[in-house]
Parts: sequence; structure tokens; C-alpha cells
Amino acid sequence: MDNINQKLLVIDNHSHVTFPLEDHIHLMDEAGINKTILFRTLVHPEKTKNLYELRKEMNQLNSILNGNVSLAQLKAKDAETELLTAIERYPDRFIGFGAIPLSFNTVQMVEYIEKELLAKELVGIGEFTLASGSIYLLENVFKASSKTKNIPLWIHTLNPLILKDIQEIEIMAQKYPSVPVILGHMGGMNWLEAIDIVKNTTNIYIDTSANYSTLALKTVIEELPDKTLFGVDYPYGNILLSRITIEEVCKNKDVLAKVLGGNIQKLLKID
Repeated sequence: MDNINQKLLVIDNHSHVTFPLEDHIHLMDEAGINKTILFRTLVHPEKTKNLYELRKEMNQLNSILNGNVSLAQLKAKDAETELLTAIERYPDRFIGFGAIPLSFNTVQMVEYIEKELLAKELVGIGEFTLASGSIYLLENVFKASSKTKNIPLWIHTLNPLILKDIQEIEIMAQKYPSVPVILGHMGGMNWLEAIDIVKNTTNIYIDTSANYSTLALKTVIEELPDKTLFGVDYPYGNILLSRITIEEVCKNKDVLAKVLGGNIQKLLKID
């Protein structure tokens, strides 16, 4: 705990709604996290009591990640309510990214962003968890964002996405250069290629949660000090260990301040 610098503004750019909310707040306090950007969650592994229950939840998650739209839709309403409740209860600690139906056309998406996201003070859209080969479904989201306030998009880039999918995200981001895009989880196994993609595309950023290795994390921070965003992915990641790991691989205090909070603060214009 001695290496936790409380003077830094620390913002976790990616974690999920968990219950009880107070447990999450306690862990944030323990790790010196000022704010967390919450994403809705369709499964709740933190509620499980044994391996059987955990496996059941994770099987549902894997099904959603592999494109089970009907299951995602079934859980969507409750997940949205949970997200808005968490932010309303702790507005000084939680900020939110909202979801959007990919079946909407551009006009419908613009209206949805304005009425269901921006009006409720949600600051981004995601986490998009798409099946491999379906990045094209984001085209209308990019269009709609560019027609509103260029609300950022947060995209899961671990399995089942492959390098070709991440390259398609790059192409789409370059087509809509005003729309910020966050590559979630550092591109997974494709972190080396992700570094080049972020370097080559002004509006793409990279998240550190669920990173592949400390070598990958260290390299990403060194190569992308102004575009790397600290993330935990709680409850899948440990909040305190995630922060300590960043501090262990990054000894430059100025860069550390950017990665732990400055970069996402600037991107989202957080007070």
C-alpha cells in the first residue's frame, strides 16, 4: 500500500456493475481509485456461491460473447436499470457507458443516443462484444456517434475477435475520424499489432484491462503514453493488483499520471 499515491487522479476506465455496490466502493477506496466508468453487466459472477453456479454464469457470458443476441436482449433491461441505479446512488464515484441496439438504423440510433444516453448523462457506448466477422454491424453506430457528440465507443477485442476483426475496427475508425474508439483489453494476443493500429489512427485508444502479460502492458505504455487507459474489468480483474501492476511497469511519474487517469479524463472531459 505504500506505493499508492493518493494525490494522483485515478480513473478505472472499464469495470462492470456488481453487487453490493458498497463492496466495489470499498475496493476502490482501498486501491485509491477516484472514479470508475461502469458498464452494464449481463451476468453476475460475484453472486455465485460455488463452481457450478460460476460455470453457469460464465457459460452464459461466453454465449453472449459468441453472438447470442437473444440471450443478451433477454438480460438487457435489467442490466440497464442496474447501471443507472449505480450511477444515481454514487454519482461522485461512478460514470456510465450505455448500450445501443445494433438492429437500429442510423436515424434511430441518433435519437436513442440523444434520449437514452446523453440525456441520462452516459458518456460512451459499450462494451461491444461482437462475434468474429461482425464488425460491420458497428457502421451505423459510428455514423450515429459522428452525428451527435462523437460519443466514444468501447469495443471488446479479446476472443472471439481475431486480428482481422481488429484491423476492420481500424478501417472503420479511420473512416469516422471524429469518433473516439477504445480497444478493450489491449487486443489480447494481438497486442503487438494493436500498438501499430493505435499509433496509426488518431482516434483509437487502448485499454489495459485483462492484459496478456506484464511485458505487453509495459510495452504498450511505453509506446502509447498518451493513448493508454487504465482499466480493471472488475469483477474479472482485481482492482488493487491492477493499479499496482501499472505502477510496477511504469516508473515515469508523468506517464503514470496520464495512464492512470489523465488520458481518460481528457478524452471524456471529466471534471
